[in-house]
Amino acid sequence: DITPSGSVEVTFPKQNSTNLSYDLSGLRAECTDCGVHIHEGTTCDNADEVGGHHFSVPVDPWTPAGGTTYDANKRGFAKGSFTLTSGDDTFADNVGRAVVLHDKDGTRISCGILKAFDPSSKSHKSKQSKRSKSKKYPPSFILPADMNPNLVK
Repeated sequence: DITPSGSVEVTFPKQNSTNLSYDLSGLRAECTDCGVHIHEGTTCDNADEVGGHHFSVPVDPWTPAGGTTYDANKRGFAKGSFTLTSGDDTFADNVGRAVVLHDKDGTRISCGILKAFDPSSKSHKSKQSKRSKSKKYPPSFILPADMNPNLVK
């Protein structure tokens, strides 16, 4: 039985660039090339409203070929990051969207909503201070650890 939890942080390090960092647990052991994607929807309460991948470039970048995956170890933990161009590479384009974790077969196993970063958060204060120097791109926003493992296909 898998019970995904953890956090995802989305930042915009430069124009036309989205960086997604993740620290996850409770995943299927040794799940390789499993997906972590931003979706069109703004809710995790109804699987039908989560929608497809969120992008506006001609080809969907949220694929294994695009590198938008995680690899879980034998204990079901995964930590890493990747950068892509989705065409929707700004804070405003992504805040409030659903982030979905997928199992190897593409099944949706967890969902969370991207929320504005809380600069008073002790756990991310050091990251905030480093990123706040950039005036052009908002520093980040966080998908909290209270992901919903009950999302159905």
